[in-house]
Amino acid sequence: HPERASADFLQMFVRIVPELLQDLRRISKNLRPVHLERLGLTETMRDMVRQAEKSSRIKIIAEIDNIDHLLSDDQSLHLFRIAQEALNNIIKHSGADLVRFRLSVLDGIIKFFVQDNGKGFNAKKPGENGLGFGLYSMEARAKLLGAEFSLASSTGNGMQLELTIPLV
Repeated sequence: HPERASADFLQMFVRIVPELLQDLRRISKNLRPVHLERLGLTETMRDMVRQAEKSSRIKIIAEIDNIDHLLSDDQSLHLFRIAQEALNNIIKHSGADLVRFRLSVLDGIIKFFVQDNGKGFNAKKPGENGLGFGLYSMEARAKLLGAEFSLASSTGNGMQLELTIPLV
């Protein structure tokens, strides 16, 4: 009966729409984290590192210089997302127990550096580790920043990511 099928579909639709709207709100809120606007990039990075350390068994040695007001809002968001993706990958995939996380500014250059002592991966074939899209998005964001992006990893030797952002 077509009308029964239509009624069932409508009921399902009515049940799902509020969930979809909630997901959409969450996604759009996460596109521009409220922390970034309220606390600035420096404190947001520090907070992200604290949260990552709290939610995992990884010891993170962090050195984070104050870089507030050195980048535009868009650049700050790109740098934040790169750092977030790097930490998420480490937590999810690396098996590391130690991470060095450094964000410094010197002589008109911002450097972001993250290194772990995890199992590493074949950097030439990142898709095999489920890292393909994340690494691609980090590289794309680095290009938008006008930054030099380098990633080194090999199986058994951890991972090292470095980003060099010239300040104009």
